[in-house]
Amino acid sequence: MASSAISAAKAFVDSCQALGDAMAKWGQPENDLYYIKTMNSDSGQMEIFCCTAESDYTHVIPRNYCALSFDEMMAGHVLIYGQDLYYIKTKKTASGNVEIARYPKSKDYRETDIALISIPLRLSDAADGYFTFSNNDLYFIRDRNTESATVELTRWSFKSAFQKRTLLTTTPFLVENASKGQWNIWGEHLYFVQTAGSKTEGTNVTKVILRSTRSEGDHPNYKTITNDITTTYQNEHGKGDFYVTKDLMMYFLKLRETENPGKYIEMHVANNARGLDKEPNHYVTPFGPSDPGNGVFCLDKAAPPRQVRYR
Repeated sequence: MASSAISAAKAFVDSCQALGDAMAKWGQPENDLYYIKTMNSDSGQMEIFCCTAESDYTHVIPRNYCALSFDEMMAGHVLIYGQDLYYIKTKKTASGNVEIARYPKSKDYRETDIALISIPLRLSDAADGYFTFSNNDLYFIRDRNTESATVELTRWSFKSAFQKRTLLTTTPFLVENASKGQWNIWGEHLYFVQTAGSKTEGTNVTKVILRSTRSEGDHPNYKTITNDITTTYQNEHGKGDFYVTKDLMMYFLKLRETENPGKYIEMHVANNARGLDKEPNHYVTPFGPSDPGNGVFCLDKAAPPRQVRYR
């Protein structure tokens, strides 16, 4: 009898420990942070740094050097998706269309496994929106100069080497409001993180609002707002980048006006399971205040919500 009681007590303690471990990880970040240094590098090459989520964004994996030349880089955008580096060329292409290449992590970013290939989008249209990836497919979020006056979404499938368009649709978001926030795509969800134009009446507080629309099963429509959430973030317009990932995990990479002594870049993470209106977890990264001006930050599997227009 005593043995049974001891075993039961031990099982209870073990279950409490397991619950405690789970609670400790609740809301913990899962996506690594990448920094692509595109200017003023020590090596004279484009350098790629990875700051791991597992280390609470304190540990940087030794840098990699990308074979992409600075001249090529100035004619397009670079981003990390699935640990691989994608180069989207939006200027001076022989085809007159946008072109895309991939430098995989498996080759240490030294060579391509997808050489520059043309996709069915004219260069003249590329300046009217943003490129991102989800489920390996390429998306173009057109938030300027649309005939519908709404934000439009186009998708090209990875399986077709980005040649087959599998989606072209309008959305509930108006072009006139696009400058008030940032775009993200995760899975079948299109997210708009509104950082301006939502001031609380009688205060100087501008709440950050998360809105989304999504595809419905096999019939993509993106016609209705499926989330409209007032988050914990406020007065953050122009201070950094928001990312939304699975289960409404909301990351804010604060690039400016950070409060730590060295003014290092911070990562703030809020979790919908706990409530996006609750205080987020805060992490101080090793990246300094001069780094945003010399490169591009990306959250792995969540392409950047804005893209640098290189001079």
